[in-house]
Amino acid sequence: MSENAAPAQGEESAEDIELWYPNVDRFLHEFLLPSWRHTTTAKWCRKWYLHAEAVSRLDALWRAYETLRVGDPTGMAVWWRDFADPTMAALTSDSGTFAGCNFRQDQHRPMPQWVADHAPDVTVPDEGVLRPKANADILG
Repeated sequence: MSENAAPAQGEESAEDIELWYPNVDRFLHEFLLPSWRHTTTAKWCRKWYLHAEAVSRLDALWRAYETLRVGDPTGMAVWWRDFADPTMAALTSDSGTFAGCNFRQDQHRPMPQWVADHAPDVTVPDEGVLRPKANADILG
């Protein structure tokens, strides 16, 4: 394999991290929910997987956890401060993703999707490719 080539499927690279949790559901049930014990006034939905925003946010939270738990000893402190706290606040606040749900009564009421017009092509041109290096420069 060349120095810049990606590993073949099933092959690990030097940067691969063995996951503690194989998916977001296991992460949620085996780590996050047992660790996150906040007030009972926080909004939550037992059917979290039916909320597109929750799936996206929790999946990103799980992936950040798996990355930050290795290496730097402060990684988990950073994960809680920069990832878990804001993610859970966004999901469980009075105006968050689960605002219409009631986990005690097993009620799932998704928030209505906002309506938006499509932007004219001239204002939002197709990019075609993602340039991670260019984005990293922008983000600092």
